[in-house]
Amino acid sequence: MAQLWRALGAGERWLVIFDNAPSAAVIKPWLPQTGRNGNILITSRSAAWPEGIQMLPVRPFDSAEAVEFLCDQSGSDDEQGAEAIAETLECVPLALRLAAAFVRETGLSWTGYADLVARWQERQAG
Repeated sequence: MAQLWRALGAGERWLVIFDNAPSAAVIKPWLPQTGRNGNILITSRSAAWPEGIQMLPVRPFDSAEAVEFLCDQSGSDDEQGAEAIAETLECVPLALRLAAAFVRETGLSWTGYADLVARWQERQAG
């Protein structure tokens, strides 16, 4: 990791994202020891972070917002399928954005996307 931070420190600006971090303790070994020419963005469902961390809560969409967002962003008019995906993804905005982009780019239906998610969940469980 030290080599990565040295390389980033040599640049003018950088951004490192730790997505879905379970806790500060888990990512602490990966954080830079020094350097101020960049930013670190941490996403987490946990609200238990040390003092001094600037937090910006992002609430999940409600169901209607999620369906509207998914249909708008994906170009799909399948509201029932979008509702099922929104529920599966717990209406988390970033997850919805990624799902919508995937469906838009691949032309996959929401049913097809749900099948992919289900297969991935099965692999993770077993």
